[in-house]
Amino acid sequence: MCNNLSPSGFETHFRISEQAPIQLLPIRSRKNNITSAVSFMLFGSRFRPFGRNHAIRQDGQPLKTVKKIMKTLMSLVVVLALTSRVSAQDAETVFGKGGPKVRGAYGAAVEKFSSIDGQFAHFIGGYGGVLFTNHLMIGAGAYALINGNSIDIESDPNTSRQLTYLGLAVERTFNSQKAFHLTASLLTGGAIIGEQNRLPDGGQYSIRSRGSFALEPGLAAEVNLTKWFRVAGGVSYRWVASESKYSAPAGSITLKFGKF
Repeated sequence: MCNNLSPSGFETHFRISEQAPIQLLPIRSRKNNITSAVSFMLFGSRFRPFGRNHAIRQDGQPLKTVKKIMKTLMSLVVVLALTSRVSAQDAETVFGKGGPKVRGAYGAAVEKFSSIDGQFAHFIGGYGGVLFTNHLMIGAGAYALINGNSIDIESDPNTSRQLTYLGLAVERTFNSQKAFHLTASLLTGGAIIGEQNRLPDGGQYSIRSRGSFALEPGLAAEVNLTKWFRVAGGVSYRWVASESKYSAPAGSITLKFGKF
């Protein structure tokens, strides 16, 4: 090997030995020996280095070497896939074995009774989504305040409030086949808060509008009226981040329609 230094950089020239091909020594197969089998599958053979002169081709056919490497990699992928499949058969998941399976879908109309800053607050809205195995529903929901004109700010009769919140809805039904059963729900998303001032001519302009994170867990007792219609009554707590006046418990009446 010789090295020459040129103004454009370092140029290194290598001399490849043509008289020193790789000598292959097959790994002896052993029955019932998984380690040897995998080693043979991965490497097929092993080679000996020849000091400073290392052969870079096998029998003058580098293409065969590339094909052998690709075959080895593919074999490794297959082995890992089979191993993962066997391991996954014993793993427990939220949706049970075999991954999530759609059981049905339903929608719900909801009326809520709550408070904002100590004043009565009336909400309407709903949620819906896809029902998976184990009676887990994943979808979306939204609710809006409908009596905001009667909720004043700091006892000022010329002011009013608005509140809308929406987000991801998740609901778990327990013993769904029973006529009477329980459900647990969670809404996670954002809230839009508005505070207005009424003008003498009846118009409104916004004093302040802002957004915040909202979270509402809930529990409900539910009854199956038909195979496709259910009624529930429940309680929940609406938490609006950094907005204690807009955070409060709520009671609800829910009408559900769909395939359960």
